[in-house]
Amino acid sequence: MKKSLATLMAVCMVIGITACGQEPASSSSSIGTQESTTVDVSESYVESVVESKESESSQEESEGGSNYTVAAEETTKDSEEISELIILFMKRDTFHIIAANTDTGACSEISSFTKSRHDGFELSTPALMYFLNLSHFFSGDYQKMAFTKVENNTHKTHAGWIDSAGNFFDVTEAVGMTSNDEFTIENYFYSLGFSKTGYFVFLEMPEDVYLSPELEKKVSKYGKFYYVDPNTLDVVYEGNPITEEDLHGKEMEYGYGGVTDWIDGEYYLSDFYDTIIRNVSDTEYKEEFVSNEVRSNWSGVCGPNNQIAFVSAEGSMSDAIDLAIYITERYENTPRRIIGYEDLIEYGAEKVMKYDFKVTILDWIYE
Repeated sequence: MKKSLATLMAVCMVIGITACGQEPASSSSSIGTQESTTVDVSESYVESVVESKESESSQEESEGGSNYTVAAEETTKDSEEISELIILFMKRDTFHIIAANTDTGACSEISSFTKSRHDGFELSTPALMYFLNLSHFFSGDYQKMAFTKVENNTHKTHAGWIDSAGNFFDVTEAVGMTSNDEFTIENYFYSLGFSKTGYFVFLEMPEDVYLSPELEKKVSKYGKFYYVDPNTLDVVYEGNPITEEDLHGKEMEYGYGGVTDWIDGEYYLSDFYDTIIRNVSDTEYKEEFVSNEVRSNWSGVCGPNNQIAFVSAEGSMSDAIDLAIYITERYENTPRRIIGYEDLIEYGAEKVMKYDFKVTILDWIYE
């Protein structure tokens, strides 16, 4: 999915939350057909949060700002055409976000997140796999990663995110949806991630179903979806822009069917059976754009001129060798190797890919 680099540069600040390449919806209306629901939020609390974030941002800007912003600005001066893959490297509880130039293979780190241990609570990644490459886990500037806070004693759950320093920001508490009344039952809140329009999306449930195999059915029956603009936190809307817009309303049928990217509203890249192209109107449609006879291929994303980038390894994904990233033309099956495992050693890659090291492509940014 294309994102304008110029737009990305404009929002790649530490406090920039709006996803890249799209204009945020008006704060006075909800997304799609959902009616907006306003929840009272303490203005002084929100102002203090925003002022704190602005102060941190000003300090970091004076020191050079986001590494990715600076790198993008410098690259823009050298070339009018920019093409970078945004890649996620997961090594146990550490998540690295990398920008890789599609022409040279040169890599630079945008941000990294570590699921640290905390006294009194644990952190869990979003439960619903809307996109199998996990792109919805991260804000548009890749400075925030969605997590659910689980209290050890009460097992109560709160929705929020962590920054690259590992600090958890509790969204449900910030917007006043938690209760301090000892006689009131507090519902459970789960982080679902960030929509491509820049909103933070979370779920409210009357019971703890986070690890339940019946989660999908219970969510559709009992769950309430909410989303907020993380930059202001002033209005809580009811609805789920991830499924309504990012997945074209295909929540139940395709939200868990292996989507990694959309070619258009009809065709999408899927990891359901290797990486193939599927059609929302024809469940039997399967288009192979690269051979999977020898190598396992996954995490396809769309690029310019009918190109597709994907991760590949020889053997199975759980015990593979020769991990690499390729680009091919959709109709020509001409894969071109961009990055090999030797380029990823500093992030924990080894020649033999083990269970504790995973790689996906989050997006392809070009202009």
